[in-house]
Amino acid sequence: MLSIKGFGPVGRRLRAGSARTALVVAAIVALSAPGVAGAATTTVTLSGRASTACPATVTATVTGVDLAANGGSPGAVLFGDGTTTLGIVLATVQTTTPTGATVVAAFEWHPATTGTHVLTATYTGDGSADHTTVDVGTGINLGSVCL
Repeated sequence: MLSIKGFGPVGRRLRAGSARTALVVAAIVALSAPGVAGAATTTVTLSGRASTACPATVTATVTGVDLAANGGSPGAVLFGDGTTTLGIVLATVQTTTPTGATVVAAFEWHPATTGTHVLTATYTGDGSADHTTVDVGTGINLGSVCL
């Protein structure tokens, strides 16, 4: 759990659109060391069926992270939908090798509208980014299954 003076504990995912989110994003970016520019590679993927009735999991995997250059921190990932910020998630270290660490950040996305969405993930450690295009349909949530 991250705690920022004056704001208390901050959960793993923040809601977009609040002043608190903007301040926390700025603080995390400022605290994330720049690392080795261009060394990391970010890949964003979507698991699940993207529909307005059912959530899908958006995952960013960042390889080649220089944890030492980042002060030992795995950093964070800023997720977006086009130009809209969805939130920022603190990354966790998945593996480490002599050539760098692999860190992962994920969150549950609840699309509000149908149509084409461009989901982005930007790693705060060095700014590496990726995107994926998703077609969101109208779904039916039956509780244990989404159609």
